[in-house]
Amino acid sequence: MASFDDDDESHSLRGVIDRKSLLDVRDIAETQEPLATAELDDYIDPSELTITLDDGIGDHTTGRFGVRWSTEDDYNIHYSDPSHDFRWDVHLHSYTEPDDDGHHHPPPRASNDDDDVEDTCIEVRDVETVSRAVLKAWRHAYENDSLDVINGLENPP
Repeated sequence: MASFDDDDESHSLRGVIDRKSLLDVRDIAETQEPLATAELDDYIDPSELTITLDDGIGDHTTGRFGVRWSTEDDYNIHYSDPSHDFRWDVHLHSYTEPDDDGHHHPPPRASNDDDDVEDTCIEVRDVETVSRAVLKAWRHAYENDSLDVINGLENPP
């Protein structure tokens, strides 16, 4: 499964990785999503939280989210399984659109091509609400066996 690749795009988050925010995301994921288990790559000095899902979208039997969250509330939340990649990001970027820092890289590839990046449906920035919105969007795709509206839910969560 895919993970962050700094060669594909500048994923520079303002600020350092925020351990407390990653722990909050972990707790929310494990509380809100029965298929999720989450683990920091390093408990003391983490760079990423991995949320493993015991089932996936469509025919996939597993999926994962890689989460990075900074002290400045920039984030990358990247879903992947053998056929799908997509992510929600908030960080400085050089894309033509959208104008603000929040954006979405749609499935199936989470492409970094300028024409493929779109505005995000997640308009909030606090860790709890963003986490719940991402889980709600994933759960909707999972239950409907479709990624058609993964970034099209109105006012998630």
